[in-house]
Amino acid sequence: SLTNPDETVKSAAESAMREVVGDTTVTKALTAGKGIIEDTTAQLLQQTVNSYKAGIKIENVKLQDVHPPDAVKEAFKDVVSAREDREKMINDAEGYRNNLVPKSRGEAAQIINNAKAYSKEKVLVAIGESERFNLIYEEYRKAKDITRERILLETMASILPKVNKVIADKEVGGNVLPFLPLGQTMNQLNK
Repeated sequence: SLTNPDETVKSAAESAMREVVGDTTVTKALTAGKGIIEDTTAQLLQQTVNSYKAGIKIENVKLQDVHPPDAVKEAFKDVVSAREDREKMINDAEGYRNNLVPKSRGEAAQIINNAKAYSKEKVLVAIGESERFNLIYEEYRKAKDITRERILLETMASILPKVNKVIADKEVGGNVLPFLPLGQTMNQLNK
């Protein structure tokens, strides 16, 4: 039997609470660990009052107003804020990664496909040019002078597409002096 059971239970409860909270991190005590603290404190308190042979049964312990001591309240807020900032940064980084990686893979696939297409185009152009050369060579072997003249004319036509051309063959007309309308040609060039 206790002389002052209310005061005895109160003192034992405070002692049990200090012991349990002392073994718990501040963050856990102020957040998700409240239920564990309540259960552990109730068990420890029951053991204590049982040792007094007081015949008291502890039903439960409830934490009502849990907050850090005033001396560390601002520091605790800073820690909580820093944790929230950390989580936000991690989430932002993961979001950036989740956006960037597929985009980079897509760009890499596009570059590879473009390179393959470019390679195939160059090979096909080279094959076409080589076949064209072989056909021209066959014609050249059959008629060297005509083919050479045709190649010269085609080359000149491709090199000088905007230049007015006059071809004067000395064998046509014999001793006749060919008429070259240079004035008209110069007027067209100045336009």
